[in-house]
Amino acid sequence: MDVSSTGALFEIGGPRAIDVLMRDCTLDLEGGAVPPGGCAQTTLAQLTVMVHRPAAEPAWRLWVDRTAARHLWEWLLDSVALVVPSISNTR
Repeated sequence: MDVSSTGALFEIGGPRAIDVLMRDCTLDLEGGAVPPGGCAQTTLAQLTVMVHRPAAEPAWRLWVDRTAARHLWEWLLDSVALVVPSISNTR
């Protein structure tokens, strides 16, 4: 069974990426809950999300069910606008 098209993948990176995710993430990302190269399932924006940290650099990949992708996208936009006010919310 091919389920590769059932999900959506987002990548967020940069020095404030962890601050954006920590607004609502149930994992202790700063405490090493997801080490470089690791992944874990968590709740983010009231959704079940798979979080992957591809490397030691500040980048995170978020996999969510395709039906919830728009909700996560909007949550990310709102969170970035709150954490980094100099970035405008362009919806």
